[in-house]
Amino acid sequence: MNTEIIEQYLHTKNDIKNLSTKHPYIVCEYLKNEYKKSLSWQETGILDKKTSGIEDETHKIEKKDGNYIQLELKMNPKAPFCTKFGYSEKEIKEIIKNIETGIV
Repeated sequence: MNTEIIEQYLHTKNDIKNLSTKHPYIVCEYLKNEYKKSLSWQETGILDKKTSGIEDETHKIEKKDGNYIQLELKMNPKAPFCTKFGYSEKEIKEIIKNIETGIV
């Protein structure tokens, strides 16, 4: 069973929980892929100057209308995966971590 096939069996949070016990690694890969697809750059604030912000793999600074804007890579709560299952970013990360560490 691969991640494309498993998607047809997932309709609720309970489905994910149940399939995690039978096919943990496939569910984990599915969740990772869906999580990645749900990420988007979101504005978190206006900076005084470019050097007062954070720049790393989940933060960046962009200049917009003469201001420096801090952006953070976060899960978009309106992404299809999020609206279908209602998971928070914290919940998804915890499920993935639990599967990867063998706590299913």
